[in-house]
Amino acid sequence: MKLVIQHHLNRANAERELACRMRSALERLGHQVAQCETSHQIENERPDLVLATHMDFAKVTDSLTIGCLWNPPTFFVDEPQLMKNILSYDGFSYGAQSIQQFFKQICFGLGRASTGDILYPSACATQFELHDFKAARLSYVGTNWDGLRHGDMLARLSAKDWFDVFGPSRAWQHAPQAYRGEPAFDGRAMIATLARGGICLCLHRAEHLAWGVPNMRVFESAAASNVLICDDHAFVREAYGDSAHYLDHELPFDGLVDQISWIVSDIRGNPRRAAEMAKACHERFLQRFSLEALLNGVLTGLDFLPAKQGIRRTLQVDRTDLPQVEVDAHSKSKARSDGKVTCIVRGGFRSTSYLKRALASIVEQTKPISKVILVNHNHNQDVIDLCEGLKADLDIEIVDAPSPPNRSLSLWEGLKHLQTEFFCILDDDDSYSPDHVEVLLGELLKNPQAVATFAGSVRILEVDPSDTSLSPTHETRDLAYLEPFNIKRLIAGPNYIPSNAFLARTSGLTETLMESPDVEALEDYVLLLGLLKAGPFVSILETTSQIYWRSGQTDNITFDRDLFERCASLVRARLLFDRLTHEHDINLHPVIREDALAVWQRSVTRRSATHRRTIDWTAEQPSGEVLAGCIDKLSQIGQNLWEIEGWAPVTLAQEQAGLRGGLFKRLVAKVSRGARQGALRWTPTQNGDAALPLVFTCPSTIAFVDFEVCLRPDVCRTLNDWSYFRSGFKAQIRVSDSWRPEDLRVYSNNREGS
Repeated sequence: MKLVIQHHLNRANAERELACRMRSALERLGHQVAQCETSHQIENERPDLVLATHMDFAKVTDSLTIGCLWNPPTFFVDEPQLMKNILSYDGFSYGAQSIQQFFKQICFGLGRASTGDILYPSACATQFELHDFKAARLSYVGTNWDGLRHGDMLARLSAKDWFDVFGPSRAWQHAPQAYRGEPAFDGRAMIATLARGGICLCLHRAEHLAWGVPNMRVFESAAASNVLICDDHAFVREAYGDSAHYLDHELPFDGLVDQISWIVSDIRGNPRRAAEMAKACHERFLQRFSLEALLNGVLTGLDFLPAKQGIRRTLQVDRTDLPQVEVDAHSKSKARSDGKVTCIVRGGFRSTSYLKRALASIVEQTKPISKVILVNHNHNQDVIDLCEGLKADLDIEIVDAPSPPNRSLSLWEGLKHLQTEFFCILDDDDSYSPDHVEVLLGELLKNPQAVATFAGSVRILEVDPSDTSLSPTHETRDLAYLEPFNIKRLIAGPNYIPSNAFLARTSGLTETLMESPDVEALEDYVLLLGLLKAGPFVSILETTSQIYWRSGQTDNITFDRDLFERCASLVRARLLFDRLTHEHDINLHPVIREDALAVWQRSVTRRSATHRRTIDWTAEQPSGEVLAGCIDKLSQIGQNLWEIEGWAPVTLAQEQAGLRGGLFKRLVAKVSRGARQGALRWTPTQNGDAALPLVFTCPSTIAFVDFEVCLRPDVCRTLNDWSYFRSGFKAQIRVSDSWRPEDLRVYSNNREGS
């Protein structure tokens, strides 16, 4: 096969280095390869396939073009020109599974088949080379294209006699004593340079950590037979396990320098163990990540057709005026006219006591449910026994859930077995009111053009009898959902129709919709969005269902915010180019970027032991004066113990220029010292700590138990200043019995303002 690798030929950057490596790997696989930049060069080559290494390039030739997507979606999702370039490609390769999953949703909205395979920014296969780790040196490579990333930490490391940095000279003027030159970007020199050191330092941007996207150093280190020191990256941990060293995100710059110094000392002092770690990484690299193996997988997966019809395959979409589920002809006819209702229940997640309650609410319906399809996870025998005892009251078909467990796969497994005209869904820990089906079905029959009806839901907090933190008078119920139908709000999110609150026509399940979206949460929201294409919804402003939360929250998936926001990004990607989104002029770009950063924000600030969370609202946008900061959330987490979340008027520039990253550490010490002395108000003294930003005041005595810094991308967006990225704080305070939350104030040291 003849291939062209498209990249900027005259730029000394990562894409050029990677293009050279890809050419070597493809030639080893027996392909003819050329490197080009312009469309004219590509047309002269007349290749079978073009591999575009950067989203700067659009497909502007007749040659089949695969876009190599190395970057997290936050780099391009709200850049219209880059998105236009990406969407011009015939197919994609992906630098991480998260990018692949993101584009699966994009392709769904476009009505295109999701094509392509994983292609990490890796290196060619190499022979293992045993280094002298007693005299090993730490190497770091960077072009600093985005500024002085990790600049303060690397500047301090540059004072170490075992640290070397490589890259363009203009990028390392702040670390001249450690600068060792710029290797040629030819696909070979970089690996050879790293091999001379023996230890490789790999650091990622926040966006790469958020999306689990690895950079080139992860693979170069293994190819060079080095020991890897890396930030705490999910992909690296999965790939190399304990064969690599990991840095602690929560340490300040000086703490990271100390940790790196200790690791280097440990490697030099234990050369045999270091060699074992390097060899283990190298073996895993050869098995899974060499460019030869990855590129062979990408090309094999393209499935070229003899007539060269291309790989951009359009999905066959049913007409929305007659959507159907793919069942036999007799069942299709029956499903559209029998007036019967099937309920899909998923069990096996939790104790069958919850499932028993759910099934009892089905038995009690004033309009009988004709059939229950019970999707049983893990072939749970308790579920089977429970259903056996209900045979006299319910027609139950037990279906084993797909393995491994996945909420969307289990729901779609139930959908495949539908043969009645209408269907509804009930989670095993939720319930219906007795008139739920009667009310919803009656309204749906009155509106033949509608595809679904929905009503409101009451949220019930089930309190563990052993939990003494809640007072006997605490309200355990609230009106969670009761809203009129608003198609724009439903598309833009968040979803306001719980899975047990709607009843729909089976005819709304198109063949396209019957493909599982493969998301771990929000699967019911995806289903609702798909049904919208078949017709409008009708809302009923009364409550006919109940959703249950438990005070321990160990089995409530709703409280896994990281999982929910990851899935929210995928659902929004699914909608990004869907006709529903554009028909109603909804812009989803900004929220996709926010989701991933929010996940990473919590991942680097999470404590090892978290308190039980309360059902509470947190402001999405900061408020208050710019210099004053804001308390966004104040919640009780124990007896006389409260938690404060907010943001302070402090920027990265202040930390790096004046306090060298230690601002919050000093703040904790000051606050704690003031609390121990019984001070009712803590104010910075006029010394080296005078730039500390916060003043806490309260008439009653408060003691600071804990204080930590958090990332606040929302503040950055509101102030249009990304130097406020680390302006968030979370504090725990112990208070006296006379404490009143409304008395707490937090002030800026520069200007008084609450």
